[in-house]
Amino acid sequence: MRKLDFVFLIDSTEGMQPCISALKENVSLLFESFGGIKTDWRGKVIAYRDISADGDRWFEDNIFVTDVNKFNSQLNKLEVIGGDGNYNSALDALYKVASMPTTKTDAENFSSNFWRSKTDRIICLFTKSLYCSDMIYDEFEGGNIEDVINVFQANRITLILYAPDHDLWYELVAMKAEYHIPNGVESDSIRAILSTIPSMISRGCSPDWGEEVL
Repeated sequence: MRKLDFVFLIDSTEGMQPCISALKENVSLLFESFGGIKTDWRGKVIAYRDISADGDRWFEDNIFVTDVNKFNSQLNKLEVIGGDGNYNSALDALYKVASMPTTKTDAENFSSNFWRSKTDRIICLFTKSLYCSDMIYDEFEGGNIEDVINVFQANRITLILYAPDHDLWYELVAMKAEYHIPNGVESDSIRAILSTIPSMISRGCSPDWGEEVL
């Protein structure tokens, strides 16, 4: 049985409500597919916004859960607020999530706040905005896209992007990311994203970045 930890990292600024509504309506397709490939999964939903405009509400975390209803509850609690134009703190959010600690293999209980070891890891980022090129959050301040790419590689994380057609996002696509461009029919785009996840698990989604040593 394959093990999977996945995160829905969702831009929750103004203008994202159609995307979030489509996720809520179609997420059941993802969990139905897990039964067919016998997946030991954990998932969680994280909202991110803009540090400069939204202060302490720029990043709203949850714990990993293994129950569909609990995951849906996290999704249903998302609140679309704030933001400041066409740019937000996506790089900061990606770095923060990707750099979560990993539970050691000999631990009796896996932390609900850590990645599990020797597990497929996926971060699905949903946004209709661009990102600020320089990170400004606390210990990440001054970091850039290269730092994000490095932490994804070090922690063997696969990125799935639902993002605008723009050169800024193509830099992350070069990181072996699956890339989906939002189209006029929101539900179609979301279903494409959700179908990507089980297909990646089936073929082994961890990027070929060397062995994880814990």
